[in-house]
Amino acid sequence: MNPKHILFPTDLSVESLRPLERSPELFENREVTLLHIVPSVSLVAPSAPFAPRIEDPSVPVAIKDAQEKLEEMAKALASAKSVKIEVFSASDQGLSLIHI
Repeated sequence: MNPKHILFPTDLSVESLRPLERSPELFENREVTLLHIVPSVSLVAPSAPFAPRIEDPSVPVAIKDAQEKLEEMAKALASAKSVKIEVFSASDQGLSLIHI
């Protein structure tokens, strides 16, 4: 098997990064997509249970942090043909693309 494109999902933990550290040759001359999903829970004010839900204000910061970490990971994949970074926000409303 000789894949042309590798999807590399990561939760950005040390354990999820082991393939990059231990087997960088897996990614040589291949297209690589680094994927991270930021959890987002919509919030409800305790004093107003029927008010519209609001998005978690920490999500934009988490997205920026994830992008920065994935950009660092991409540097370690210099032997790849191309590296694409995707960060999604997952909420109770579904999945939404934040950045490509």
